[in-house]
This record gives sequence, structure tokens and C-alpha cells, in this order.
Amino acid sequence: MDFIVSENSKNQYVCPLVLGIFGHNISYSVSPLIHNKLGNILKLNLCYKKFDVNPDCFAEAFNGFKSLKLNGANITKPYKVEVVKYLDKLSKEAEIIGAVNTVKLDNNIYKGYNTDSIGFIKSVKYEFNFNLNNAKIIILGAGGASKAILYSLLKEGASGIHLINRDLRKAAQLVETASEWNKYNNLNIKSLSYSNFISETIKNVFNECGLIVNTVTPSEESAKTILSLPFSELNKNSYAIDISYSPPETPFMAIMRKNKIKTANGFSMLLFQAIESFYIWTDKKPDFNFALNAIQL
Repeated sequence: MDFIVSENSKNQYVCPLVLGIFGHNISYSVSPLIHNKLGNILKLNLCYKKFDVNPDCFAEAFNGFKSLKLNGANITKPYKVEVVKYLDKLSKEAEIIGAVNTVKLDNNIYKGYNTDSIGFIKSVKYEFNFNLNNAKIIILGAGGASKAILYSLLKEGASGIHLINRDLRKAAQLVETASEWNKYNNLNIKSLSYSNFISETIKNVFNECGLIVNTVTPSEESAKTILSLPFSELNKNSYAIDISYSPPETPFMAIMRKNKIKTANGFSMLLFQAIESFYIWTDKKPDFNFALNAIQL
């Protein structure tokens, strides 16, 4: 399986650093653009491919990736949790969170990392200059991305985090998982609470919120239900971020703007976490503006 990155009349040059992204329904992904552009500008001989894999075939596809000794990959929905069992080793943060979005081959060992957590924190500070310490925050959704975001917010010292998820059991499981994180860090787990979309307490939670984070993609079943939440109860000085970046303005963001809440999509989070992944693979860490300019060339 050769990945050809350049060609002339006499020779073909096989790329020594082969990277990619594993996910499902990821035609929208701009990760190949980001990493191939950065590699080109920094004169690194790498190529980055998109692997859109049906859930029934993920084990076979990822084991094939490993058998070929390919150098690394990003992992996106719906495989951030599932991929853990196929890896040889995890970084401390990935082990705590239980979800991986970056994989690297190092000395014949595949190691998993989580750069979503730091990418999210940097994104919130970049978009809103928002102080997360002692903040009251709502997280919509309880999937793999939510785990990384919840962990990062607890590390930053958020004083009240409320999870809202259609499946109440899944939200409860995430809170239970978070309670185990205290053995790694002194986190304010008592600040956690959860409810489903129809809870009578939601209005009060919304009124006290400083930041609301939507982790539910527009294509998910529960996305429409989210739009019926009492967003008019939000504090007008609060902020909202949707970790999806396609479309550039999601239905969630449109409702936030309608309610005069400053909002942002997940593109800056994507770029911040991509920079961290790029550093893991290449030992080179471009700053945010450099990376942003690179992909606009």
C-alpha cells in the first residue's frame, strides 16, 4: 500500500510519514487540508489521508492500519472510545479520559493521546477570553468528546458543571466516570450535576450559566431536541460554543445568536488540537496564527 506524494517522469517518491483520520461520515473533515498544508510549508515529507470507515469494519480497518505500520492518525466520531482497546499504550490524559483522538507509532508501539482537552480550553480562551475558574458551565451531550471537555473544565477549576443528555443513564455514567478521576487529580467532582432535556430544573441552570458547550453534532438524532431547550433563560452575558464546525453556523449557533448570546463554532478547537497532534507526530509546533494562515494559502 503506497502513498505517493510526488512524482516525476522517472521516479515516484513514497512518503515516509503516513498519517490519516479515522471516522465515519467525515466527508466534511478539513484535517487532511490542515496537516498536508502544514507539512508542505514546513518542508516535511508527509501525507495525510481520510479513512471513512463503516462501524462494522472499524476493527478490521484499524488493525490493517497497524499491520502496515503507518505512522499515526487522528480519531474522530464515533471511534474515540472504541479505539482504546486496539492500542498498546495511552498517555496519562488519554487513560484518565478514556478517549483518544490522536495515535502515534513509536518504537513499534501504538500510543494513544487526547488533544481534544487542551484544544477545547485554548479555543474557549481564544474565542471569548473567558475565565473558566469558578465558572458555571452547561455541557450538551455525553459522548466521547464530552469526556475530554468535562475533564479539561474540571482541571481548570469550573465550580459548577451541568450535563444535559437525552439518555439520562449515559449522563449518569459520565458523572460516575468523572468521580474516579480524583485519584489522578484533585478535582471538584461535587460540582457535577446532570439532567435530561425535560428536567424541571433546567431553567435555573440556564440562568446561572456562564458558558454552554454543545457536543451534539447536527446530524445526531438528539440535535433537534436540543433546539427546544429554554435558551431564552440564558444569562445574556454568557457564551456559547458548538464543537462542530460544519456547517460553519450550526442550528445551535443560530439559536444562540437569536438570543443575543455570543457564540463560536468548533473550528478554532479543531485547529488547536490539530497543532497538538502535529507536534506529537513531528516534534514541530506551529502557533495558531501560522497554522491558520497556512490553510488559507
